[in-house]
Amino acid sequence: MKNTFWHFGDSFAFSGNNPESFGLLLSRKFNMSYEFHAVSGSANQMIFSNILKNDSNYKPGDIIFINWSFFHRGCYVGDNHDIKSTNEFFNENVNEITKSSSNYSDFIKKN
Repeated sequence: MKNTFWHFGDSFAFSGNNPESFGLLLSRKFNMSYEFHAVSGSANQMIFSNILKNDSNYKPGDIIFINWSFFHRGCYVGDNHDIKSTNEFFNENVNEITKSSSNYSDFIKKN
């Protein structure tokens, strides 16, 4: 049985629109199975939580590869008790809060 190359991170793990991300290419180079667990817009707390959720699945010889996110991304607990990124309220291209979003207004009212 092959060992697994676990890939966690945010959108940078996707390598743009290339379906063959560098994580997949590395897993092939090391002759390993590939488990992709990156989520666009993830904050580091979300990435770490995802790593911990999979803790019981790791076995000796597996590789855990992590693409950490920007430090300014935060997270909060959503209505369904899931961890959500504050990135949906922040435009990284212009470095400002997106206050026009209804999600942002709901978030401010609740928190």
